[in-house]
Amino acid sequence: MNAYTAAILLGALAVAAAPALWVLRVVNQTARWRRTLSEAPVIPISPDGNLWSDGLTWRAIANASPANAYRSPDGSKWWDGKGWHEVVK
Repeated sequence: MNAYTAAILLGALAVAAAPALWVLRVVNQTARWRRTLSEAPVIPISPDGNLWSDGLTWRAIANASPANAYRSPDGSKWWDGKGWHEVVK
């Protein structure tokens, strides 16, 4: 086998392996994201969904966002342990 044939073979193997590696990367990122969310603090939300508690007082979701809540990558939402809410700016 000459160098040209070996290069073609390596290229074909790389092209064939790329989709499988991409799927593994996506699965790994998803698992990491889910693990991060499961470790995030749970922020108590009132039954009507309008208030959150820091343990001492209840605050309106529309007026303030908890400082210790997990944020979305773009920073526009915060996680209460069950759902996403808009960050108040």
